[in-house]
Amino acid sequence: MRFVFAATSFATLFALGLASMPARAADGMGTPYEKPLETSGTIVDLVCELTGACPADCGAGKRQLGVRLPDGSLLPIAKGITIFANAIDSILPYCGKTLILDGLLIDNPQMRIYQAQRIRENAGDKWRMTDDFDTLFQAKNGRTDEWFRQDRRVAAEIANSGVLGVKGLEIRK
Repeated sequence: MRFVFAATSFATLFALGLASMPARAADGMGTPYEKPLETSGTIVDLVCELTGACPADCGAGKRQLGVRLPDGSLLPIAKGITIFANAIDSILPYCGKTLILDGLLIDNPQMRIYQAQRIRENAGDKWRMTDDFDTLFQAKNGRTDEWFRQDRRVAAEIANSGVLGVKGLEIRK
């Protein structure tokens, strides 16, 4: 009887402890210069911001997106939560709008980039993962854990440029 009470008490205390913890921050990847960063700003087409050539649809997913921070600086959004994929599919619907983003800032002295892992429009909204790439890829190609091994575009690029962009390079298994 004492064991059941102790286990129940522990489970209750554990659950209360979890409930009082802050929302999960961005997951680190061990990249040099990375640091978790929750920020907000306007989602922008970077080519538009830099050159003034601004299509109405922010490039329809074919241009690099970024976030214009409140101080006016630009931060390229180079990655989403999906391995080897960007966040454009998740971010594009918000082009021109303000978003709250949670992710990793890679604050390399030579270039700053951002990996957006979660997004939301308002502080009270639930976080949304930046995994729309997965959903869209799987709708076209079926379920896979390693999309890049099944993508025809990736295979064509490797055939044209070689593994890691080096013609004739072979990776031994």
